Amino acid sequence: MALTKVTNDLQDALAASQPTITSTGTLTGLTVTGEITANGGIALGDNDELTLGDSDEFKIKHHASGYTHLQNTVGTLYIDSDSVTFRDDDGSPSNMVISDSGVGIGGAPSHPLHITKEIAGYQAYFNNDNGSGQGVKVRVKANDSGNFNMLELVSASSGSDVTAMVVRDDGNVGIGVSAPTRSLVLGKGDSTGVQTQYTNSTTGAALGDGFTVGIDGSENAEFWNFENTNMLFATNGTERMRIDSAGNVGIGLDGGYKLDVLNTIANVVSARFTTTAAAAQSYGPIIVLTNDPNDTTRYLLAGGSPSVNRFVIYSNGNIKNQNNSYTGISDEKLKENIVDAGSQWDDIKALRVRKYSFKEEKASEPTQIGVIAQEVEAVGMSGLVYETADQETAEDGSFVDTGEVTKTMKYSILYMKAVKALQEAMIRIETLERRLTALEGE
Repeated sequence: MALTKVTNDLQDALAASQPTITSTGTLTGLTVTGEITANGGIALGDNDELTLGDSDEFKIKHHASGYTHLQNTVGTLYIDSDSVTFRDDDGSPSNMVISDSGVGIGGAPSHPLHITKEIAGYQAYFNNDNGSGQGVKVRVKANDSGNFNMLELVSASSGSDVTAMVVRDDGNVGIGVSAPTRSLVLGKGDSTGVQTQYTNSTTGAALGDGFTVGIDGSENAEFWNFENTNMLFATNGTERMRIDSAGNVGIGLDGGYKLDVLNTIANVVSARFTTTAAAAQSYGPIIVLTNDPNDTTRYLLAGGSPSVNRFVIYSNGNIKNQNNSYTGISDEKLKENIVDAGSQWDDIKALRVRKYSFKEEKASEPTQIGVIAQEVEAVGMSGLVYETADQETAEDGSFVDTGEVTKTMKYSILYMKAVKALQEAMIRIETLERRLTALEGE
């Protein structure tokens, strides 16, 4: 061991419990029990070492190659001109390296913080418990078996770990979900709404700003625009549908009605309604005017050109078309068992043609003309009457039979019976005319 030069009285000083060396000189193989105070410093030569402790617990050694190491019973710290390296006690590869390139754990760094240690648990664990119960933990986890979380953000504010965010090895990201099965999964506790929010500097970023997508506390799916703007839907780079700020829906155009559909493709139906329910449970669309205008001004359905309605079903049930032409399928190629109809004379003669009003009209005198279904059945023409089940709407929107029926008349068939009876009357009239002519000629 090389020290500054020691004077002749050094031997007396070394006998004290706390020797002080003040002179200069050279001393080799010095062993001291107690403390050494070196006012001028201690210099180590190449490959020299300073050993401290009864069992050499701590050593300082300067190597001839230019670096210095500090060693205790656990491991060794190597210091050279461009790095600081921690090694195991047996001199095995570095556990930690600090150099100009960064900090390396498990090997030399090639990034500012480079962790290459392979262990079964978490590679890094950052824990901040600030004493007020608001701890935050950031974990980085890795293994070679797949199906694991590469990154976990865990909240410990409640005293136990609650997953805030994970990134899986397959690229799936979960926010509030510990094992996401899709590219991005957001979740919260039972019956709690969860949404993503989109804002900019114009909308503002408060809770009631911008646009959100998610589910509410009742698990309803939500697309919620808080702004007084349109919602646009597009495919193939072209807008296909929009919901304007007033709630009007336009398909193929800007809209202006509650539902406005524009079709610009030839030979394509503009709209179709299809049900695949069982035959006994199938229904088509229904149009309801809640306040029941019941007149010939407001209508349930209309069709025509932009300037003329050529077909109208009015709110009172009247049907109008422009040319008064109503047709039914009558092609011979679709029919069989064709025979002449029998006499309709007695049936038509038995009918009671009545005047009446409907109860809902609350009229003081008759307003309609026609027949009564029960009276038609009573004279043997039940084939002209059919019944429809009375129904009411259940809470789930389905139709439920009430157990009662409403009778309706097949007036179009009655008209054909009347035509046949008219033909019979014409034959009788013509017969009478011929007889009258013969009598007048005598």
